[in-house]
Amino acid sequence: MTRLGAEWIAAIALSIQAVIFLLQAGFLCWQATILRRHATTLEKHTEIADVQAETAKLIGQALDQQGKVLTDQTTIMGGQFSFQQKLATQAERTNVRNLIVAVHGRLVILDSKLSRATFAHTAEFRQDVDRHFDALAGAVYGCQKQVSVSIHLTEPQKKYFLAYCDSLASLHATGNNNQDFDQVRSLKDKYEDDSFSRMIESLGDM
Repeated sequence: MTRLGAEWIAAIALSIQAVIFLLQAGFLCWQATILRRHATTLEKHTEIADVQAETAKLIGQALDQQGKVLTDQTTIMGGQFSFQQKLATQAERTNVRNLIVAVHGRLVILDSKLSRATFAHTAEFRQDVDRHFDALAGAVYGCQKQVSVSIHLTEPQKKYFLAYCDSLASLHATGNNNQDFDQVRSLKDKYEDDSFSRMIESLGDM
C-alpha cells in the first residue's frame, strides 16, 4: 500500500469518526431536549398536584363549614319546633280553661237567677230561666267537645273535666223553679270546692 493510499484510509476513518461523533452529539442533544421536556412536564404535574391539593383542602374546609351551618340550622329548627309546640300546648290548655270558666260562670248565673224564683213566678221569669238553661247546655256541649279532642291535657285533667261536663249536661229544665233551683244549686256546690279550683289552675301549668 502506498503512502497516499494509507493517508486516504486514515482520512476516511477520521471522517467516519467525525460523523459518529456528530451523530452521538446530536443524539445527546436530542436526549437533553427530551429530558428538559420531561422535567418541564413533571414540574407542571407537580404544580397541578399542588393546585389539586389546595383545591381539595378548600373543598374540605367548605364541607366542614357547611356541616357546621347544617348543625346550627338543625339546632335552631329544633328550638323553633319545641317553642311552637309549647305555644300550641299552652294555647289549647288556655282555651279549655276559658271554656270551663265560661261554663261555670253560666252555672253560677243560672243559680243566682233561680235563687230569686220565690219572689218571681211570672211567665217572663220562667222564659228567662229556660233561656239560661239553653245557654248553659250550649256552652257545656262546646266545652265537652273541646276537652274530648284535646291532646295536651293530662289523663287526670281530661277525665275530671269530662265528668264535670257530663254532670252539667244532665241538667234539664223541669218547668218547676224550686226543682230546678235544687238541682242547679247541688251541682254548683259540688264544683265550688278546692279540688275544682286546683284543677282549673293546673291548666296553666306546663
